[in-house]
Amino acid sequence: MAEGSPDYKALYLEEQCRRKEEQRRQSAQKEAEAARETEQRRREEEQRRREQAEQAHERAGEKTRKTALPKFLHACHNHLYSNLTVQTDWTQSTRGNTANANNKLRPEKLVLWADFPARQAAIWEGLTESGFASDRHFTSLHTLEETGEAVRRRVMNTAQHQKGITEAKMNSHTD
Repeated sequence: MAEGSPDYKALYLEEQCRRKEEQRRQSAQKEAEAARETEQRRREEEQRRREQAEQAHERAGEKTRKTALPKFLHACHNHLYSNLTVQTDWTQSTRGNTANANNKLRPEKLVLWADFPARQAAIWEGLTESGFASDRHFTSLHTLEETGEAVRRRVMNTAQHQKGITEAKMNSHTD
């Protein structure tokens, strides 16, 4: 070989080594990046699970805590009164003329209560201004849901039955 000419074989081997080293470095870099991404996804998934668990715990706590007036009224409507089942088979219901029912309270006539909306609004305003409506005085959502399930399974077929259910509902939900 001539003295001034480069050693092509050595240069070729050097370049191959350099390329292999570069490929190893890039491969290691890709693996490290993939590992970081996997770890990031794992952390995000763990965070999501933790948040879901906290939300579930919060929902469970919310269902078992006493309720404020607006939520209580809404829950009573949804779980108790909307689910009443009334006997439609007249052979299974109370018989007789309702006009001659002795010692039973009932209206003799119905009269329009003209200022009801204004009076109701004034009462509601008083409740909200006093803070009573936002304080938790009333039965928990969980209890109302369970009571609603029990009521849903029963069919009202007599006036006494209706009176008993109404009294139980009205008198058992506040402190």
